[in-house]
Amino acid sequence: MRLPVNEYLRSVVKQFVTSAEQGRPSEAEDPAFGHVLPDVIHFHRQLEELTKSGIPQSVAVFYDHDDVQRTQEIEVPIYAPDISNIAISYTEVLNLLNRSGLRVRNRMDAQQIQGIFIERLSEFMAQMFVSRSAVAGGGMVFTKANTFVDSNRQNDTILYAKGYFASTGVALGVSSPAQGYIMPGRYSFGIMDSGTARYEPVLWSCPTRVRLNLP
Repeated sequence: MRLPVNEYLRSVVKQFVTSAEQGRPSEAEDPAFGHVLPDVIHFHRQLEELTKSGIPQSVAVFYDHDDVQRTQEIEVPIYAPDISNIAISYTEVLNLLNRSGLRVRNRMDAQQIQGIFIERLSEFMAQMFVSRSAVAGGGMVFTKANTFVDSNRQNDTILYAKGYFASTGVALGVSSPAQGYIMPGRYSFGIMDSGTARYEPVLWSCPTRVRLNLP
């Protein structure tokens, strides 16, 4: 289930994202914000290079796992790993995501992309915050619960990607089920199929048990 994001959290995340462009924001002292800070910095650098290069920016289209009729689209900005070669890197990721089965929507401007990034990051962090608790002596700790992923075949390599920055993903383990610890948040999942990443266009709130319906 996608948690609702209140206006206070949205405003804090917006301030965090915009101030990260100038340096390390004060919110990064919180481990939750510190965890996502490298991605926020990467987002700004990528946005700047894409804008300077005149490259149209894109989003991948997902749905919440509870939205079984797929009526409400969730747009997610796309992560290009090599900013120094942004045109090649971004094009390669777009091609990989298209081949993976995801729908990609093109030609977003910088302001639209940043607004979408802030909204998706706010949803990710809302899930982080409900998954941590106070400990004796002060401080907060995140749940250590694993995420489990079942697929339709045995021995699938399961991939996951962050729900605020679509990418080719990271391996979680081998099904079925694959299991492992990932930071609480919103994620998409897929499989490696003959050397090609294939993703289901679904976002999950983790930790949870994921059921992939890829053939």
